[in-house]
Amino acid sequence: GRVVMVDVDEQSLSAVGQWPWPRYRLAALLKNLAAAAPAALGLDMLFSEPDRTSLSTIRETFRREFDLEIGLTGLPKGLEDNDAYLGHVLSGLPAAGSVILLYNLENLETPCNLPSLDITGDVDGLDLPEATGLLCNVPPIQAGLKSSGYINTSKDADGVLRRLPLLSKYAGRYYPSLTLAALMLATNTRELTIESDFFGRRLRLEGISIPLDNRGGALL
Repeated sequence: GRVVMVDVDEQSLSAVGQWPWPRYRLAALLKNLAAAAPAALGLDMLFSEPDRTSLSTIRETFRREFDLEIGLTGLPKGLEDNDAYLGHVLSGLPAAGSVILLYNLENLETPCNLPSLDITGDVDGLDLPEATGLLCNVPPIQAGLKSSGYINTSKDADGVLRRLPLLSKYAGRYYPSLTLAALMLATNTRELTIESDFFGRRLRLEGISIPLDNRGGALL
């Protein structure tokens, strides 16, 4: 009863319009959700490309493809760039966003400035997967997020998803899944501890104890 799933489903698309929605519309959705004062918002969406419906993007497209200059008048400041507007709205919300860890590709450009985790305890005993690259949101959106976590999952050999990888490594540092990032945001936790006993390893934060397998995964 403490977790609410907000799904953009077919009924939503029928009422509001086709997906993807302009990011000013997603900003309105998030502002409405924030009115209920949630402890944290976990945004299971990746915005790795600019919003092509932004008026600034449309103007640049016409300039590049048709050599035409489009003039805009009467537009309130901040509404020309949908990504910047969404980033501005996110900056006032307790929101954790999504990134993707890459395991077969390396970043050609400098990845986003993603804060790593502070972990104490038996972290060296874990055999965590280590990514070679990172796919983030566009800078205006990434900058507005309070936290970020990866949305990678890994199925078992029979194709069934049984575990959620809560911890992974990238460039020698530790990073959380989106679920863990949202939980840390909701509990105002900055530090994690890995404990080991007869029954195995546990991830502990703010009185919460989560059993982990050797690869940093939690059984669903």
